[in-house]
Amino acid sequence: MKPARGAGSSGISLVHHRRELPRAVGLARTAGGRGAVLLQEYVRGAAASVSLIADGRHAVALSVNEQILAASPPFAYRGGRTPFDHELAPQAVAAALDACRTVPGLRGFVGVDVVLTESEVVVIEINPRLTTAYLGVRAAMDENVAALAMAACAGDLPAVPRVRRSIRFSEAGRIVSCERARRERGAA
Repeated sequence: MKPARGAGSSGISLVHHRRELPRAVGLARTAGGRGAVLLQEYVRGAAASVSLIADGRHAVALSVNEQILAASPPFAYRGGRTPFDHELAPQAVAAALDACRTVPGLRGFVGVDVVLTESEVVVIEINPRLTTAYLGVRAAMDENVAALAMAACAGDLPAVPRVRRSIRFSEAGRIVSCERARRERGAA
């Protein structure tokens, strides 16, 4: 159960039994400003996001990011890591690009939340806005990611920039650690 409009895992509960629904709905509504709530199937796996830039027709992926979450009750976003070197990262990018194609007119910076299971990628939601992962992406690249997003809004989709550094960031967006990305050191 989660608020229809939310961020940072605030108001998300894992419901195992119908008697837990009233509490979960209350938490979701409180976190979401008394708005609508969503009931989604829980998917076990690694929480991640794909950061993209979209021009209204097409999108390019910037990075796959790990989402570090505290388990329920309650869920809590604890920050992340950019890039997330996971064996399903290429499939996560493909799934995020497919998800973006389903939303005509999507422009600027976009975050697609996914779960990486043992064998597949499950798209959870599309965030058509800046996300906390933006801070990691911005620090991981030499390019000005905000300028790339603005150019994409104007219809100029950039070439895919390279991730140059591996960044660990907190839930508040503070950079916790920074090192050269493995690709820059010569690893595949």
